[in-house]
Amino acid sequence: MSSNATAAWSCSDSKPQKHFFDIDQDTESGGVLKLKILGANVSLCLSQSNNQCNQSDTYFISNNESFYLPQPKAGQWILDLKNVSCDDESDEAVFNMTMVGCVDECGEYEGRGECQTYYTQGNVIMSSCTCKAGE
Repeated sequence: MSSNATAAWSCSDSKPQKHFFDIDQDTESGGVLKLKILGANVSLCLSQSNNQCNQSDTYFISNNESFYLPQPKAGQWILDLKNVSCDDESDEAVFNMTMVGCVDECGEYEGRGECQTYYTQGNVIMSSCTCKAGE
């Protein structure tokens, strides 16, 4: 996946956006896949099964929200995005896909926790959150 991917599409284009990407066994499978949508409300399907999406693989994401998939399996993935509706202020929708250590960095910026990422020879093995009591 190369850690970061971005794509844009016109809001007037009603065709589903289909993207293929690979999760590398050695460097990416211990992280968290983060998909952020800007400018649209979308239905997304994320699957590894025979390049086809099933109903159980389908999720809805609102404008400016993120979807997280912790510790995805290595291999080829398919991402189908269907534009449900665009933000009134935008002519274009954008998605950004990245590999991160933890979901929402465990609330680290709000002082609620800390992301612990474990590496071996530069490769992510796993990530976990350490939460602070009472926060």
